[in-house]
Amino acid sequence: MLRNTNMAAVLTEGGFVTNTQDAYLLRSSAFIREAARAHADAIAAIFSIVQRRSSGGSGGSGGSGNTWTGQVLRNGDRGPLVRSLQEQLLNLGYNLGSFGADGIFGNVTENVVREVQRNAGISVDGVAGPQTYQEIRNARPSGLLVIVDVDTLNVRNLPSWEASALAGTVRRGEAFTVVDRVSVPGSSTDMYRLKSGLYITASDAFVRTRST
Repeated sequence: MLRNTNMAAVLTEGGFVTNTQDAYLLRSSAFIREAARAHADAIAAIFSIVQRRSSGGSGGSGGSGNTWTGQVLRNGDRGPLVRSLQEQLLNLGYNLGSFGADGIFGNVTENVVREVQRNAGISVDGVAGPQTYQEIRNARPSGLLVIVDVDTLNVRNLPSWEASALAGTVRRGEAFTVVDRVSVPGSSTDMYRLKSGLYITASDAFVRTRST
């Protein structure tokens, strides 16, 4: 097909399955999501599809750079500003589920923004703007934060290293409020139980902590 068109085109391959471990990865929704994101990012780069930084993605308005400082963001927006908003929400202990800070303003992010607005006693519309930003900025997490020190890291539904406990992945620089440190049966490596209810490794090879 690619030989018989004058349109810009690119052929991608998801990889080669050469062993049982590769095959097992294809059963992981977190792995498939990361692979899909990598494909999309690469294709966008090839075709020079650049998100509008001034809007934080496909929607929103105002601002520049990769840090969200109150630019209007709403459901459907994508990009670095959305990811920055999500990271700020995660830093305060809000739960974004298995999606984490993925740069996509979907229903989960909108619901968390509504929760922030309700807690702050401001207008509840699910749209993150200057007033919501001010409330997030005024909020202060307390206790211990765990900060991801590797490019991607698994989080889990249970304090277990089994593949069935995988809940998703988080990215370098994301920080989460720690509730407790728990032991993992059959392992010498502990996990942190997060405010979101998920678990993450306590190994200093992958994370670091900071008091707040």
